[in-house]
Amino acid sequence: MGASASHGQDNESLMDKLVESGYTLPPQVERAMRLVDRGSYFEEKSDRAYMDLAWRSGSLHLSAPSIYMTALGNLDLHPGLHFLNVGSGSGYLSTIIGLILGYSGVNHGIELNSSNVEFAKARLAKFLSESDAPFERDFCIPQFVQGNIFDLVVPVGDGRTFASLRTVQSERGGDSDPNAISRSTPEQTPTSPGQVIPMTLDSDNENNEEPREQSVPANGLLPDPVPVPPRENRENSDSSEGEDEDAGPPIGSRGSSNDPWIITVEPPPVVETHSSEISSNGLSFVQWPLYDRIYVGAAIQSVTQFLAILRLLKIGGIMIAPVRDKFIKITRKSEDVFDRVNLLSVSFAPLILPEPETRASVGPPPRTEIPTLEELTSRVLRIILRRITLQRHNGVVPTIGRLEEVKLY
Repeated sequence: MGASASHGQDNESLMDKLVESGYTLPPQVERAMRLVDRGSYFEEKSDRAYMDLAWRSGSLHLSAPSIYMTALGNLDLHPGLHFLNVGSGSGYLSTIIGLILGYSGVNHGIELNSSNVEFAKARLAKFLSESDAPFERDFCIPQFVQGNIFDLVVPVGDGRTFASLRTVQSERGGDSDPNAISRSTPEQTPTSPGQVIPMTLDSDNENNEEPREQSVPANGLLPDPVPVPPRENRENSDSSEGEDEDAGPPIGSRGSSNDPWIITVEPPPVVETHSSEISSNGLSFVQWPLYDRIYVGAAIQSVTQFLAILRLLKIGGIMIAPVRDKFIKITRKSEDVFDRVNLLSVSFAPLILPEPETRASVGPPPRTEIPTLEELTSRVLRIILRRITLQRHNGVVPTIGRLEEVKLY
């Protein structure tokens, strides 16, 4: 990714540039990304909004558009899924995904900074009042919770490292010791389509440095969902400083499948809620829900953090997350088997752990309200009008407006 390759005048031209460069998405996902104007999630109007670059202002942060395209292309999104955005920030990605999930989906975001939550809610209100997108698509409205993800799912240290996690390969190898583990192996290149390349995350560098999100060659996506062209290794940094010297731990080849991990994961946490209907003192407890899809917007730094977030992933679910300096896709195949694929080399700021003395409880999950008769009627009318519009345009959705340069004589 780089400004020279992808720099538009507006959101539509930015998307055109990215698609021309080889970043592709399923049509419905690409349309959703086109319908949400990236520039609306900047505090002030900026040319940087339509560059393939990350942006940061205080605690607010937007990743480069190509990073979001990588995530969206590998999340395998469709209507009705339950989605969690860890570090939901401005609400930009949650809004895009809401246009894909539809009315039957669940769209939750958890964000550490209260100011970011207020910003996201304000931008969501503006989107609902000014954008045509909720009329064109069934929109699953994002719901944002303020809190630290690690106050909800507390990391518990047990001495494990990424290198010590057991794999399916180690289990099939007939190890006599049931606790035998698969050790890290050097990075390899697959020699045949079916070859499995182990993905290793070195445990020796469990530091808490704050890296920067960098642009990397974009040919590391899964070949099936998202083909991406090879590109020059450019910086996509959150600051103007030089590149990070620490390249991070070794990992399998980009786009390669890796020997699945065998991991015992705790169930989702039970949280306190207030309801006078359930008990006399107004207190009750509910289990936090599981999700079909999870996106993590800051770097996971340790196994304990990784396992904590996995508590919220359903069987069959997909999580996209930066783990140290690698952008990886995790698929929960069964209760304790997790497939993993390396997508890209990246550098994100780390997830922030709560201070022990300031650890706080996270409230109950957002309530799913039963739609009113007026809301249900509105949804049906929109569906009918959409059908008429598509029939009149031979199934082609309306063109999105774009800026055009006009020469004055």
